[in-house]
Amino acid sequence: LNNSLRMSYGGSMEDVLFPKSFSLTNRYGTPYYNLIFTSIISTIIVIFSGLFLGPLIASVFLLTMAGFFSFTNHMFAGISLLLYNYRRKSLKIFRHLFIPIFVTFVIVSSIIIDFLTFTNIFFLAMIFSLIIALSIFILYLILKLKNPYGIEMVGTFKRE
Repeated sequence: LNNSLRMSYGGSMEDVLFPKSFSLTNRYGTPYYNLIFTSIISTIIVIFSGLFLGPLIASVFLLTMAGFFSFTNHMFAGISLLLYNYRRKSLKIFRHLFIPIFVTFVIVSSIIIDFLTFTNIFFLAMIFSLIIALSIFILYLILKLKNPYGIEMVGTFKRE
């Protein structure tokens, strides 16, 4: 829930994919429309998973998917840190190059090991996770084709 809130809030702030209303915050700084929407979607996913798979199997299924996305989120954060510091000309070999590469290797290895465990529910969760990740990548390519400048400017904080 936290990762999806942050990503949709950031996407809304950058005017990419998510509506501007997702970046509106209350007096405590909470993006309330975003929180409500994400909570509703998460609740629906949890309820349907529990109904179709049973509570125990559904929890393993959802935790495996959450682990996959947590792994990939950390991997992309490490790669982003490397690129960010390279562009700022503040790259430190051990901190910004070795550690992200090592972490990426460990995370990719963990994902492969998870994928190769042929327990039905883990395998199914990994397949669903890969389908979702592929869908997000395809969506990124579509957005890049429709608005190449907008996608290129994401994260630069130079947008008007």
